[in-house]
Amino acid sequence: MDCTNSKSVLKKLSVALIMFMFLTLTQGYQISFADSVALTNSNTVTVEAHFTTEKIRDGFYTSLVVNYNILDRSNIKPGDKIIIKLPDVCRDIKPIYKTEHFSNCTVNGDTVTLTFGPNINEGVQGYFTLYMYGNSNIKNNQNYEATVTIGNKVVKANIEGVAVDGGDSYPDMYKVFGTNFPVNNLGEGIIVDRNKPVPYTIVVNRGRKNLGTMNLKDTIPNGMALDTSSLKIYEVSPNNNYTDVTNLYLNSGRVNMNYKHLQIYFDPGNMYMVDYNTFVTSTESKYNNTATMTDYYGNVQGQAVAILGSGAGAINVYKTVDKKNIGNFGNQNIIYHIKFDSFGTFLKGTMHIQDKINPKLTDIKVTGTNQFTVKYDSATKTLDAVNDKSTIEPGDNAEITINASMKNVKPGETITNTAQVNGGDTNTVHTTKNPLIQLSKVGIDNPNHLLSGAEFEVINADNNERVSNIVTEKGNTNILITSDKPIKFELPYGNYKLVEIKAPNGYALNTKPIDFSVNANSTIINLTAKDNPTGNIKIIKTNDLKEPLQGAKFNLVKDGKVIKTGETDKEGILEFNNIEVGDYKIVEVSAPKGYEISKDTSVKVNKDQTSLVNIVDKNILGNLNITKIGNDGAKLSGAEFTVEGPNGYKQVVTTDKAGVATLNNIPWGTYTVRETKAPIGYE
Repeated sequence: MDCTNSKSVLKKLSVALIMFMFLTLTQGYQISFADSVALTNSNTVTVEAHFTTEKIRDGFYTSLVVNYNILDRSNIKPGDKIIIKLPDVCRDIKPIYKTEHFSNCTVNGDTVTLTFGPNINEGVQGYFTLYMYGNSNIKNNQNYEATVTIGNKVVKANIEGVAVDGGDSYPDMYKVFGTNFPVNNLGEGIIVDRNKPVPYTIVVNRGRKNLGTMNLKDTIPNGMALDTSSLKIYEVSPNNNYTDVTNLYLNSGRVNMNYKHLQIYFDPGNMYMVDYNTFVTSTESKYNNTATMTDYYGNVQGQAVAILGSGAGAINVYKTVDKKNIGNFGNQNIIYHIKFDSFGTFLKGTMHIQDKINPKLTDIKVTGTNQFTVKYDSATKTLDAVNDKSTIEPGDNAEITINASMKNVKPGETITNTAQVNGGDTNTVHTTKNPLIQLSKVGIDNPNHLLSGAEFEVINADNNERVSNIVTEKGNTNILITSDKPIKFELPYGNYKLVEIKAPNGYALNTKPIDFSVNANSTIINLTAKDNPTGNIKIIKTNDLKEPLQGAKFNLVKDGKVIKTGETDKEGILEFNNIEVGDYKIVEVSAPKGYEISKDTSVKVNKDQTSLVNIVDKNILGNLNITKIGNDGAKLSGAEFTVEGPNGYKQVVTTDKAGVATLNNIPWGTYTVRETKAPIGYE
């Protein structure tokens, strides 16, 4: 036989379709109806089972309610089973359970097996009901036992058998439930589905006595409403023929009714039957529907008591947090929710919640939906809540909300939170504060002094792309500019390079990247970028006469590497500015024409100072020979020549007897030779 889950039996808003276990124990019943035993399965789950009636009779309705409370969800897994063995005097067994907790249910004879499904991981509490009728094998005063087994633990519930009594004595008016509506051995109607109508029948003057005019007043109980369209009035003949006289009575004004009241004036001497339906509008422990008939002889009352059946229910609870990661800047608030998904009716006072808030969280504010009273002890940072204001019905929005700030939580630290519901833990949620990166810019000469004005970019080392969304205290940026305080910023997990693109004044650009990583283990990442201070070099290039020389080309060399190159201007000056402090060589690679390349010069650069270097180039000297010959080829002596050259050079020379005039060791350059006196006899 297949089981019935509550999605098919309890449709739509099966909000209070069935009462939670405590209803049957505390609201209108006595424990003596059935022995009830609870089991605790190694602090994993507690189970309680009881029959809802004291006795079982042939053809009468009863039910077994099984309640379970999960204390440790880690030890209950999908596929675990609950096995119920019913007495062999039960028939027409109909389980009502929730698929939110159970994936399968089977009935094999008098054995019912329910299998936990995947959602049990969020389960906290639940209940299910096995409806049944007694069969003809029931023996009077005999005790019958049901067992509920989970794992190696067993719960027992007992019920007493009783024989059915006869008798056929009826009062002048009595009230019963409609045909096929289930009742227990106390005559109480069992409301299995609160979304379906509850039918009532009132029998008036079954003995057909002369009672005079009969005035029937029926008051609809709290939690129910009369369906006025369902009213039917029948006149019953001695041959049990039924005549519908509803319209006759309505049109003659003999019926007054609204959703809470029904009054009918009957003709004397006849038997009547009144049928109507009510709907359940709210959860009550009992629905006492009482009718009173006044006739010639006085008053007579008829009462029909209905109760909500236990049915099935499941409630899941889970913890959420709105942020898994949170930054170090701006709003650092998080919101916890303890959410209840109810698939049954859970009465007031049955959900107890406690939540110990991490002591590092501040600015705690707690609220709850209208089912809960929520209290918060700021000294112990403990939340206590209970649904003492109202029942939690299926589909209700039921939750506890906790607002908190993580401003006092350290970078990279993870805050966890687990609530307890009825002694069992919810799932655990985590929020991690982002790692914080701190960049300090210092000079090598003074590492305790932070430098302003340096600019950096961050490169993603995995794809070599520039990071454009660096999160800082002042917002997102793609350039980090140092100040007299460390720069604080955040980056997603990854590998990075910090590259200096502008050095502060008085310091040299450090082109070597700083490699760093941000990962789940990071807390505060301190980066220190160091720059060398700088000075200047001024080269003054002259000749032996201290005259400035333009066009001399120099390399500035450090540790064998050319750092900079330059050329002297017309004033013989070349400057190398913002050079890292240290020892350098000045190497002349090209001298002005007519000058020798000077030897390498060593120079030391000091912070914020200009090192002067005077370099003198020597002239390249040569000889000039002037030969004077006549037209006949004879070499002529006594010819006088004026020689003019670079830098105002001027000399007068005379040829010797070999016709030669010589100028030795004169500077390199271009000269003009002009004959200023011819030899004797020549022009």
